[in-house]
Amino acid sequence: MGYEEIKQFYTTQLNTSFIPYWETKIDFQYGGVFSCIQNDADEIVSQDKYIWSQGRFLWIASKLLEKKERYVLNGKWEDAAEKTYTFLRKNAVMTNGHIVNAVAKDGTHLEDEMDNSIFADCFYVLGCNAYAQFTKDSAIYEHAKSVYKQIKRRIEEDTFQSEPYPIPKGFQSHSIPMILINVTDELYSSSVQFNDPESEQIREHVKLLFLQITQKHIKEKRIVEMMPNHSEDEDTLLYRHINPGHTLECLWFLNEALQHFPNEEKKALSHEFIRLIKDTVEIGWDQQFGGLFRFVDETGGIPKGRCIDDRFEQLILDTWDTKLWWPHSEALYTVLLYSIQSDDEELERWYEKIEKYCFEIFPSPDGLEWIQIRSRAGEPVRKTVALPVKDPFHIMRNFIKIIDLVEGVQ
Repeated sequence: MGYEEIKQFYTTQLNTSFIPYWETKIDFQYGGVFSCIQNDADEIVSQDKYIWSQGRFLWIASKLLEKKERYVLNGKWEDAAEKTYTFLRKNAVMTNGHIVNAVAKDGTHLEDEMDNSIFADCFYVLGCNAYAQFTKDSAIYEHAKSVYKQIKRRIEEDTFQSEPYPIPKGFQSHSIPMILINVTDELYSSSVQFNDPESEQIREHVKLLFLQITQKHIKEKRIVEMMPNHSEDEDTLLYRHINPGHTLECLWFLNEALQHFPNEEKKALSHEFIRLIKDTVEIGWDQQFGGLFRFVDETGGIPKGRCIDDRFEQLILDTWDTKLWWPHSEALYTVLLYSIQSDDEELERWYEKIEKYCFEIFPSPDGLEWIQIRSRAGEPVRKTVALPVKDPFHIMRNFIKIIDLVEGVQ
């Protein structure tokens, strides 16, 4: 497809499938969105609200509204965004300034879902920051920045939790600098928009996180998800496994952070990232059924290595061949992004292959949204893979970014 065809294709996907679907899940009474939905049936199984999903939904709503002339919105999205932000400000912030993991429909804190996931804090900041950009409200930006500063301090002091995937003792998780570089870089954009005197400090943190990922977690042909503190643990399953989706998502985060480096460094790093994309899709691709495995070994195929009796190991072994929505939507955007930037024909072929698989396998038969969790062979699966939610974020975010990308090169 040419750039105009790509733009029209993804715009139509959002306007006819994803936007209508999520319009039916907005809670106009209290604010936020209902996302505890059965994967293989359009059934709300709980009205509890995970802040991961609420922050992500606020990001999506804000980005749709920023360019509302492009999208078919029902006129209620501005109200939905305002109610979601108000709901989050009122109910998600704990007395210590941290963000609660989940609340009931009306915002009541759930006793078992309190201060146990730094990721809830991160997605809260992403959502509030995007809403600040849309509304041009510097006070909302300052609030988001204050939560970000707490996140930064807690990570530096190692006083945080990371449910649903606790970081095993003796390992450093790539997921932490990965989510934080995205949060920090988006916050930096707002700092420029609002002429924040702390803008340069935020920018320096982006650069520091970039170096942490590229120098500590990128090894040979992969990004190491769990980096052991001691070399004798490099025979473990945790060290050996690859998460293709995380790798590809992180590579577009790193691409955006390249703006903070000199041109010569950008060229060398871009070349390295292209090589890493190709290695990742080649080793992660299922040659029998197509699509990307959830996890693979560093040599390909089923993950292997010494186990240390950590529950994340069981998740890897139990779900390694599952086909999930989010790695594939991340692959669509990342591969197309680098293909366009480099004019690389091999990446262009990979984009076409991934696109064909995605739109043959994932769309729901009723034409609304995707059935997000599939078996290796592509059949719908009823299970929880992280939070017990249908995610309102990855697919729509990547479609929005693809449209922005191709508009920029037409």
